[in-house]
Parts: sequence; structure tokens; C-alpha cells
Amino acid sequence: MLCSPAKAADPSWQLVWSDEFSGDGLPVSNKWGQEHGMIRNGEDQFYLSNRLDACEQRNGHLILHAQKQNVYDQSGSTTPPNAPLSNTTRDDKTLATGTRKSSTNVTPIANYTSCSVFSKQAWTYGRFEIRAKLPSGQGIWPALWLRNNVPGQTPPTPAYLEIDIMEYIGDRERNKHFSTLHWGPNYQPPMQFDSRTFVDPNMENDFHLYVLEWTHDYIKIWVDGRLVTNFDVNAINTGHNLQYFRMPMFLRMNFALGGNWAGPVGPDTLPETFEVDYVRVYQKAGSSISQSNGIRDKNDIPVKENDVPVNEVVTSESPAAVTVDTKGLKSSKMSKCAPYGRNFEARQIEYQGKKIWRCFRKGT
Repeated sequence: MLCSPAKAADPSWQLVWSDEFSGDGLPVSNKWGQEHGMIRNGEDQFYLSNRLDACEQRNGHLILHAQKQNVYDQSGSTTPPNAPLSNTTRDDKTLATGTRKSSTNVTPIANYTSCSVFSKQAWTYGRFEIRAKLPSGQGIWPALWLRNNVPGQTPPTPAYLEIDIMEYIGDRERNKHFSTLHWGPNYQPPMQFDSRTFVDPNMENDFHLYVLEWTHDYIKIWVDGRLVTNFDVNAINTGHNLQYFRMPMFLRMNFALGGNWAGPVGPDTLPETFEVDYVRVYQKAGSSISQSNGIRDKNDIPVKENDVPVNEVVTSESPAAVTVDTKGLKSSKMSKCAPYGRNFEARQIEYQGKKIWRCFRKGT
């Protein structure tokens, strides 16, 4: 079934960001970052970054490739040309011009490669429309999801937040789509979660439209127009000041393999592709929510045009990156404000009951 690429039916949702993947080559670098390495969940793939054989734009789609490829610890060998693999190398023909490890005396650290991308833009609230075609087979684990940080970055608050718009684990739960919300304090288990499923016998056969609608009060997820998740955000935001699902989040799209949920990769599963036709982000017309800075509701700090995005906040629990004198002026050369130039300074402000440091343009 083909999914309509039409704009959100509610005219109050206005398009603020999109990628139609109309170019050729690597994902657009000012929109997407890429993960690198073996990251989480005991998964079996090694995420390659900046490699066309892992992730590419072609024929109007973003294509995430998963394939059988050995990845070795290079242990001092010369990294092959055009292979920014952070001290790893692959056992395939593209390495003919570089130092190649022999599989007879080196054990691969991974037998599969794939791709994971994340948006360089964060949003607080919005309607996210993603049209995508799922892979198939044993041990696949593609996902479309949001997190309140980017890889390697500590979020500005102690809350852990995750919105899984779509997860699919292939033959283990064939034709079953999972949508799950995760939240909790301090990144420590046990996390709380709310999970819903949607079964479609054509899940692997064509492109499908996945939609997340996220507001101050609710989170809703649809698949091809069928409501899968309808979650009350207010219900989990009593008795604490963490404000779950009321802060900026980044979009992620990845093609994982194996791990603690999908199970072992089948011998005939790969190669496979996870294809994305487009990503579109809408926000309410006339809303004061900023797509880049995010926090703009009655429970949060107002965000001004000249602020540094909220993901650059350093909390008072880890003040070393920003030191200030008694007058509240930036004094450390290692300040988080430094990358933004001499016109920015650190100021201490109240945020959700805590004192935090934040970068502001001088004179604002």
C-alpha cells in the first residue's frame, strides 16, 4: 500500500524542517550525524560512518545498508585511504590500497556492518512524518526514534527520555510493529515504559507512513493512519520536577542487527536495506516553540533567539566545563560558551528548581 505524502490534515501544523533525500551520496552533513562503532543492546553490527556502502542517498531515498563484513581492530596498521574507521579496518576489496589484516591471525570484532543517523536539530513538540520501507529476515532491528541527547552527549537534565516511533525485529515478531515510550531519572534502571503493537501482514512489502504527534499534553503514534499509541504526558509529570517529554529531543534512524531483542542474525538474512523516503517535521502555526532551542512552555525557561541551544547547557552538578566569577561572567577558556565566540558569556539561571549555567549572547 502506498502512503500519501500529503501534509498534516490539521492546518495549524506548519512544516519547519524536512529532508526529501533528493540528492546523491552521503546524508546531508548539516542535517545528520552518524554513529560509529558498536554502541548498545549487545547488538552485532559495527556502525560505519561516512561510507556510501553503509548509508547513502539514492533515487530519492536514504538507504541504510546492512551486510556481512568483518571489522578488525587495526592495532597500529595504516588506515586505508577513504576509510575513516577510527582504528578499524574492513576485510573486503576496497582495502586493496591499504594495509589488510589476515583473517587467519586476527579475530574480527564484528561480522556485520550497518548505519545509524541522528538529526543535528532538536525539537520540543511537533508532528514527525517518516515514510519508510522495512527490511526483512532473522535478526534485523530497524528503528525510528527520538532521544533527549545525541550520541556521546550528556543531556541537560537527569531525565532519560526515549520515544520509539517504530521498532521491528523481523522474523522473531514478523509483521508486528512496536511503539514504546521510555522514561526515568538519572539514567538508572528500572526505567518506566509504555509499549503498544500494530500487526500488518504487509509490513515488509512496501513503504509505510509512520507519524508521531507530540505536544505538552499527549504523544500519539500512527501507522498508515491507524492510531497505535495515545499517551497522556500529564499523567507522568506529577510529584517531581523532571518534566518528562517536555524538553528537546533528537531524531534517530538506525538499522541494528542481532542483540538482546532481535536475536541472532540468520545465515541468509543479509544483505538488506532499510529505506526512508522522507522525514518531515511540523510545529504549530503561531507557536512560540523554537525548533532549534525547544523549551517554550509554561513549565520551562523561555528561550530567546540569541541563546545557545539548550543541549549545550552544563548543569551545576558538572560545573567544570563552565567556570564563572562571583559576578556571573565567563572566566574559563574551557567554557562551553567558547565555541560560540567572544560575544557569548555564561550565566547562572534557575531551571526546574536547579541552578544551571547557560550560554547567552552578551547584551541580551
